[in-house]
Formats: sequence, structure tokens, C-alpha cells
Amino acid sequence: MTEHYLASYLEETLPSLGLDYETYGPYVTGLFPIDEDGADADDEGIDDIVQLLQSSSETHADDDEVWQSLQKEILKRKKEYDYLETRRKEDDAISGKKIALEKARQALESAKIENTQNLEKKQRAAPSGDDAKRIAALV
Repeated sequence: MTEHYLASYLEETLPSLGLDYETYGPYVTGLFPIDEDGADADDEGIDDIVQLLQSSSETHADDDEVWQSLQKEILKRKKEYDYLETRRKEDDAISGKKIALEKARQALESAKIENTQNLEKKQRAAPSGDDAKRIAALV
């Protein structure tokens, strides 16, 4: 399983705010789960989580500016992640189309070669001009 895109930031930031990452990090990362498609949940619950973190802090509980900054940074990182995931998916789709196009080109080329070989076999198997005249005379 890959590390959550907010994990390293929260591991560094939460302790500086008087909070244990192991205890409080999952509240934040759980708010923005990464599903199998890479999509995130909406960010409406961030206000509640930040209030929980603020009320749990032993060192910065009264400093509203710190918590607003934390919330803005989390949302900024979420948007960056969403943008990069969208780009990655688009790149994957383009790569998939290029691969499919190359396979189709190879299949077409193989079909052309096979068709040419079949025509050559038929021409070799067909009677030559003199043989054709003799066969026509017999009929």
C-alpha cells in the first residue's frame, strides 16, 4: 500500500503543534481516503477535524491562525494531489491508446504480408499462359 499523500507533511507538522501523528494523523488522512481509482472524498469535514486537532493541542490551542494555516495547507496539498492524479490518468489513457494503435498497426501489417503471400501462392499455382491455352483446348 502506498503512503497517503498527506502523511509526510502531517508527520512533520502535527508534532510541532503538540499532537502525535500516530494518534491524530489518521483523522486527517481518513478524511481524504484514496480509493482504488485514486479519487478523493470531498473536503467538507476538514473544519471539524481541524477543530478537533486544535482542541486536542496542548501547545497551540488558542492560536487560530496556526489552525487556519494548517487547513489551507492540507487543502492546497489535496488540490495538488488531485491535479497530479488527473494528469497521471490522462497520461495512462494516452499511453494505452498509443499501445492499442501500435498493436492495430502491427496486425494490419501482418495481414498485408499474409495477403501478399497468399496472392503469390495463387499466382504460382495458376497455370501459365501456354498451360492455360492447352487446358482451354481440352475443355
